[in-house]
Amino acid sequence: MHAPLSQPEVQVIETIGELIDFWGFSKHHGRIWALLYLREESFSSPDIQLMLEMSAGLVSMSLKELQHWDVVQKVWVKGDRKDYYTANTDIWHTVTRVMREREYHTVQNSIRSLDEALGELETSTETDILTPERVAYVKPRVEHLLDISENFARFLNFLLTNAEANMGELEKRMSAGPDEDG
Repeated sequence: MHAPLSQPEVQVIETIGELIDFWGFSKHHGRIWALLYLREESFSSPDIQLMLEMSAGLVSMSLKELQHWDVVQKVWVKGDRKDYYTANTDIWHTVTRVMREREYHTVQNSIRSLDEALGELETSTETDILTPERVAYVKPRVEHLLDISENFARFLNFLLTNAEANMGELEKRMSAGPDEDG
């Protein structure tokens, strides 16, 4: 049996739930991860249901999704046949993985779509809707959007490529006061 949640733990669990919801995931994902993150011991699905007052189906579905993102891991508990879970505590790894699989992928899809639209503008024949004047106005704007998207993709790729390797240095610089930054 697990110790009841303290008020500060409940506050953290709810706060992380709201933060994760803001980031586009389910609030329940954040609540489950935060519970596992705050506790030393591993939890079974029924334990999580009880602690967070969630249904069996919701906990089961959430745990599967959290495992997909490598946010929680299934662990073996000697002498018990139930599945138990712990939180992946490498938060930066999790953030960069999500950014790589979700945000970077979305930016790449946008680049392909903008590039396709630009190609259509460049090879289009005049119609009632797409006049040469309209193409002359729209084409530079699409080129600008494509340029911004490509620059953002390069920035995101640089961040994701270098972030984990340089996280210690980044944390050091971010925690330094304004006069200590050099």
